[in-house]
Amino acid sequence: MNELHIYSTSRSIRQAYEIQKLSNGFMPTLMRMDEFENRSLFIDNKEQVDKLQRVFLLQKALTKESIKSLKIDTSLVRFFTKSDAIFKFFEELSVEMVSFETLRNADAYTEFVEHIDLLEALFVNYKIILDEHNLYDRAYVPTLYSLNIGFIGNFSKIRVLVDGYLSRFEMVLLDEISKVVRLEIEYLTSDFNHKMQERFKEYGVDLPSNSNVLFDFTSKQILKTNVNSDEVSTCVYSVEQRIEQVAVAFEEANKMVEAGIEVKKIVIVVPDESFKDYLLAYNGANNLNFAMGYDYSNSQPFKVLDVIQRYSKSYDKEDLKLLEFYGVDGSKVDTLMSTQKTKQNEFFGYLNDLNILEQLEKNSDIPSLRLRFERVFKDSEFLLREWLFLWLTVLKDVTVDDSSGGLITVMGVLETRGIDFDGVIVVDFNDGTVPSVLNKDMFLNSQVREFASLPTIKDRESLQKQYYNRLLQKAKMSSVIYVSSQNNLPSRFLFELGLSKGKSYDVANNLLYDNVKLTEEKDPVVTSFDASSMKWSNSRLSTYLKCKRKFYYKYIEDIKAKKSDELNEGEFLHKVLENVHASTYESYKNLNIAIEKEIDRLLPLDSSMLNYKKMFFKEKLKGYVDWSMKHFKDGWEVVVREKNYEAEIGGLKFTGRVDRIDTNDVSTLVLDYKSGKTPKSGTDFQMSIYSRLLKGKYQNIEFAYVKILENGKLDYPKDLEEQDNLLDTVCEELTETKEFLARRCDELKECKFCDYVLLCERGEYL
Repeated sequence: MNELHIYSTSRSIRQAYEIQKLSNGFMPTLMRMDEFENRSLFIDNKEQVDKLQRVFLLQKALTKESIKSLKIDTSLVRFFTKSDAIFKFFEELSVEMVSFETLRNADAYTEFVEHIDLLEALFVNYKIILDEHNLYDRAYVPTLYSLNIGFIGNFSKIRVLVDGYLSRFEMVLLDEISKVVRLEIEYLTSDFNHKMQERFKEYGVDLPSNSNVLFDFTSKQILKTNVNSDEVSTCVYSVEQRIEQVAVAFEEANKMVEAGIEVKKIVIVVPDESFKDYLLAYNGANNLNFAMGYDYSNSQPFKVLDVIQRYSKSYDKEDLKLLEFYGVDGSKVDTLMSTQKTKQNEFFGYLNDLNILEQLEKNSDIPSLRLRFERVFKDSEFLLREWLFLWLTVLKDVTVDDSSGGLITVMGVLETRGIDFDGVIVVDFNDGTVPSVLNKDMFLNSQVREFASLPTIKDRESLQKQYYNRLLQKAKMSSVIYVSSQNNLPSRFLFELGLSKGKSYDVANNLLYDNVKLTEEKDPVVTSFDASSMKWSNSRLSTYLKCKRKFYYKYIEDIKAKKSDELNEGEFLHKVLENVHASTYESYKNLNIAIEKEIDRLLPLDSSMLNYKKMFFKEKLKGYVDWSMKHFKDGWEVVVREKNYEAEIGGLKFTGRVDRIDTNDVSTLVLDYKSGKTPKSGTDFQMSIYSRLLKGKYQNIEFAYVKILENGKLDYPKDLEEQDNLLDTVCEELTETKEFLARRCDELKECKFCDYVLLCERGEYL
């Protein structure tokens, strides 16, 4: 007999294959449920739309009314996020076979009905556009398909092992297939899957509770019933800190091995997959294998592209330094800001010029992704930064298989479907994580869902509970761990399983740190300090004078500060004025237009916050434009923009980046842009350093801060001669310093916005 057995996951198929090898007779064909559904359906003369391409086709289907009423942001980045919710909404209605009319009847509010009408119109328009391209979307499959009898007829019997939820469309599909070939279903009933039991009952199969049931879906007859007498007998532990769960998990795994459980039959379940990073960090003995693989977004090539994209938003010079560290020519990055639309070959040529493309394509999956990308967008034109966003969107989905060879498996709860493990360890067993259901439905509330017989949050939670319940019941030994610190609570699901609160676990940190003794940190002592071997700047010198500990972290230990995606206003305004003053202007109007155009060019991405900031900058810089035109009419001319100078001061090498230098017939004015407060003398030597760097290069030099957001007001430094003398004294002391104690600063107000406040164990929240 040629039988086909259907399973939920590839791993459950591998487990079934190992069991089948031990039995006599012919081996059945084994297949995943998603593959079975795809091969059982036939859609004539159409190709499935690519998931990137469909975003743009959906965008074409929008009407002005739908954009306004549904508050849809059509900018590229924002629409990608919004479109995902729209597609999920369409697909769910389709597979649950719920009409728009049913939704309209569920809620009488006029605005809701109008939104449903607009979504229905969008659904219809999108279908028309797909038809024009001979494409189809998953959301339309239930209305387009016919059964692939040629495939189904190859088998004398099909058995489906159902581990979770079947949509109404899947039920219809199985019912139709059962009329062509004998179809059996194996299902485990419990207190957590009553909804599926009701769904089977609609088809004439009344399943007994808490039983493993095999039934014939063709004849609607129950073939075999085994009452599920398995119980959950699980050890429950609580720890103070999330990372401590790693040590507990390792110790529990060790207990299981000592009890005779094979290592390969132990699993660590991570309800929140971010926890895998903790496990990966302490997998020095290579005992673990990660079923979900590794995110390609953690690779260096991806991070380089991500930094480039981040720089295009924040203009942070530190990002440029990081790119140079990665071997990327920072001078080429500004090409990304071009307002000229290009084809994809120019984008990939740009990546090649940055020496990134070759690194990307070392991953075997990337070349095939690039071919698909090129096929989908063969006739498209976008800005370079838009191409970068699209390419990163594709790369985010890439995972790298774990080839470490460890025997203990780490996986998410969905991946455990259909697999039996003898040893089970579940971490993060906290409220909000187990079960983990995201409530991000943008269109329907729970009341509407219940009326339309769509899955509710409660249904989704019950489904996850079923997965955990089955996993723990089948295990010979099991443990669950949760975090008890701060506002963390154990999952309420604990008590539904008949378990009590966990006992506090005395965490064996030696399992993580190899018996490293943790001692209280003392002020570090920097020995063999040689100031002359460093290249100094005003920022470095100011840090040394204000806080030796920060200097130690930043310049001795080279600990990088956490990057922020927020716009760096100072860097951004510097970039605007640097580019604008590459030209000269004859009128207020021309200079003002140039500034506004440059702001729009450098901040192309739309959002309410960025739009506000753009308007704010444009308005606040009008006073600067007034000052500039008067300044230029007085005979001044911009001769230097954002230029680095180097010189020796008191035996030390100094460098400084001068924002701008203006000259007239007899004088020189060195300007430093300030969007906030001007620095006070004492620990700030910027103008004194500039005077030394520029000595002998210009005549009659004056120095001033220009307050660009305060009508271009010039603020001339006071006591410059006194600061010059103090700078000499400081440099002399530095050259004589051979070691120092890296103490924390005495001024706590300096710590509030410091990047190293956690390392120093300071801050009002501690």
